Amino acid sequence: MKEEWDKAVSLRNQGKWRDASEHFVKAANLTEEVPGSKSARQGQIARALAALYVAVDTRTPDSLLACQNAMARLGPETTLEIPYKVNAAEVEQEAKVFAEEARLPQVSLRSIGDFPSETADKFESLAQSYLGLGREKLVLGDLFKIDGTSYRMAFKFLGFSKLLKGFAEEKRDPSKAVEYYAEAMGNFGQAMLEEYTIFLDDRNRKLVNVAKCWFCGRDVQGEEIHYVYMDTLLTPYLRDKFGGESPSSVKELKIAACIACYEAIHIMADMVARKYYEMAMAKLREVKEELTEAIVALARRLSAVESVAHRHTD
Repeated sequence: MKEEWDKAVSLRNQGKWRDASEHFVKAANLTEEVPGSKSARQGQIARALAALYVAVDTRTPDSLLACQNAMARLGPETTLEIPYKVNAAEVEQEAKVFAEEARLPQVSLRSIGDFPSETADKFESLAQSYLGLGREKLVLGDLFKIDGTSYRMAFKFLGFSKLLKGFAEEKRDPSKAVEYYAEAMGNFGQAMLEEYTIFLDDRNRKLVNVAKCWFCGRDVQGEEIHYVYMDTLLTPYLRDKFGGESPSSVKELKIAACIACYEAIHIMADMVARKYYEMAMAKLREVKEELTEAIVALARRLSAVESVAHRHTD
């Protein structure tokens, strides 16, 4: 048993988590051959460590849940070396939170996507779980390469929750989206995620912007969401006359178009383009048919000439 245990520890120290786990399981199996409570206790610890290193290796919800359960069976007063000393109850608590996190989708600035509202609620619940740990340093932080306190992690996921809620509101209520984004910026600031605060600061500036649609004359809030700027030709007269309006329908050499007008223009342009395309293709088919008929006629005449020439030769 000691030999397998020592192998497991050596592999663990080399960062070979899967191999270490397998040898801890072998050590646990060997303890079953030795009677006595001390041996059984050692087997329990070996299985808990095996579960921990599988979780470190795979980081799946199931492996983390298995780790949580294994640690719970050890009792709250158990001290483990992983290789630094930790309390089994603390590992159990963090494994539970990590499992909760592993069940959630990955969020990035390139893939915010349209997540359902319950996803934002789950991120908020995860943030509360991290807050509940209340640790300046996570006991599993070194093993799982997590740089941050439980508070920073809480602010990060609370930021994700507000980010997703704001994104969902952009098309319904840009003012409400701005409120959510302002909260998210505060959370990301606490989590020291500068990339997200810069992104949301820029998005908020555009969301609060209001312009007058050049086509329908309606005031619309939310640049790039509910209105866009279109390239056009503006004479000095048009720029001077309409550029000073508030809200303005002019920005440099572009005009504002609400999404409804913009899409209507594009739909109509597509319809006109398709009509001309169909007309052009019909004309091409006519020309093709005429050319085919001319080629067939020419082939017949050539065949007739060759036939006459052949007879004269004979």
